[in-house]
Amino acid sequence: MIGTTALNAYNDSIRHTMPEIVDDLRIALGAKLVAYIAGVSETRTVREWAEAARRPTPAAEERLRLAHRIVTLIGQSEGKAIVPTWFQGMNPQLGDRSPARVLHEDSFDEAGARVLAAANAFVGSADRQPSSVERIISRRFEPDQINAPTVTPTSFPELVSRLREILGVRLVAYIGGVQSARSVSTWAEGTATPGELDRQRLRHAFHAAALLRERYDATTVQSWFKGRNPALNDDAPAHVLREGDPLEGAQDVLAVAKAFANIG
Repeated sequence: MIGTTALNAYNDSIRHTMPEIVDDLRIALGAKLVAYIAGVSETRTVREWAEAARRPTPAAEERLRLAHRIVTLIGQSEGKAIVPTWFQGMNPQLGDRSPARVLHEDSFDEAGARVLAAANAFVGSADRQPSSVERIISRRFEPDQINAPTVTPTSFPELVSRLREILGVRLVAYIGGVQSARSVSTWAEGTATPGELDRQRLRHAFHAAALLRERYDATTVQSWFKGRNPALNDDAPAHVLREGDPLEGAQDVLAVAKAFANIG
C-alpha cells in the first residue's frame, strides 16, 4: 500500500523538468553526490544540467529522477537533514553499500528497484493506508470507461505512428515485444502487423499515452511510462503492459494514468 507522501514523491519526480530535478538534488545532496549518482566526473556538468545548457543521458536521467523521488520521500517523512546521510550511509539492505554507490555502480534495472525498496522500508511506506490511486485501481475500469483520446486513430498503422511520436520508437518496440525499430516502422507503414495480443498491448499503451499527452509534454509522458510507479507495486507502466496480464495490466495502467492526469 502507498501513502500520500510516497505518491507525491513519485508524481513530483515525473512532472518536474530535468533542470528542476537537478537543481533540487543539488540543494538536497550537493553537486558532488549528484554527479556521482549520475555517473559523471565533473560538478560543472551538473550545473549545466540545472541551467538547461546540457541534458543528461537517458541512463543518467533515470537515476536522477529516482534519486529525486527518494529525496522527496525521505525529506518529507524524516526531515531534509537526514537525506544526504541516508544516501551516503552503508545500508544493510544493500549489502552494506550506500544507496549512492549502488545507483552509481549497478545496472539501473537492478539498482533502482533495490534502492527504492530500501527507501520505502526506511520511511515505513509499506504500513501506510491505501491511496486514492489504489482505490481507483480497485474499481477495475474497462479501457473504454476512461476518457478516450479526443481523436482516435482510424487504423492500426495510424495508431502506431502516433504512439511512436509520443513515446519514441524504443518504448513502442518494447511494449510491442520486438527489439528492432524497423519492425515498428513496418507497423506504422502498414506493411506488417504484430500478433493480436501485442496489438492489444499497443492499443492500451496508446490510450494511456494519448490521455497523458493532453496534459503533459512527450518527455513527461515517456518518463511516466518508464518510471517505477508506487501504484503499480513500483513497476513501470511500460513493463506492466508488456509483461502483465493483458486485461488486468491494461486496466491498472489506464486507471493510474487517469489519476496522474487528475481526470475524473
